[in-house]
Amino acid sequence: MLRKAGIRVNTSSEGDDPYLYVELNVHNGKDILYVYSLNVSLGQIVKPKRNPTLELYAPTWQSSETGTGGRNKLNAIRETVHDHIDKFINDYLTVNPK
Repeated sequence: MLRKAGIRVNTSSEGDDPYLYVELNVHNGKDILYVYSLNVSLGQIVKPKRNPTLELYAPTWQSSETGTGGRNKLNAIRETVHDHIDKFINDYLTVNPK
């Protein structure tokens, strides 16, 4: 999705590159109910104002959601993940126009 939107994706593990972190937890609740939590965040190196020589990773953008769905609606959870990634792409392109 990122590549299709024109966002460069680095496949190497260089230590100073930003990263998009997608965490999805799905738990089988009672009967046919599923409970999920989703967190999508962009981690980047930041330098604290009090100590600019220090560099650390911190989330600079985040979107999250929790919800429920039936066993027959698991594709809806996948669409929720896509919606949050689309939200990131839109926000990213707003501040980083081509």
